[in-house]
Amino acid sequence: MGLMHTLLLSCRKAAELIEQQSFAPLPPGQKVQLWMHTRICAGCKVFQHQNELMDRLLEQRVAEPLPIPTTQLEKRIIAAIDNHN
Repeated sequence: MGLMHTLLLSCRKAAELIEQQSFAPLPPGQKVQLWMHTRICAGCKVFQHQNELMDRLLEQRVAEPLPIPTTQLEKRIIAAIDNHN
């Protein structure tokens, strides 16, 4: 096998590495393979950017959770309790 064959990835393998790097750093060899692949494959480059964006948005959501509005639910529960008594 030549060097280029070793360095080239399929899109399926590139997508796996993109997902994998969301959880842990890639080993240097795989990092180079992914870098090369995303330089020549526009689809995987877009997928990588979308994946990074989703990771950032999810991190923001966890850091700053949106309050769940419970006022209406609380009123219904109190009304049900009052009606039951």
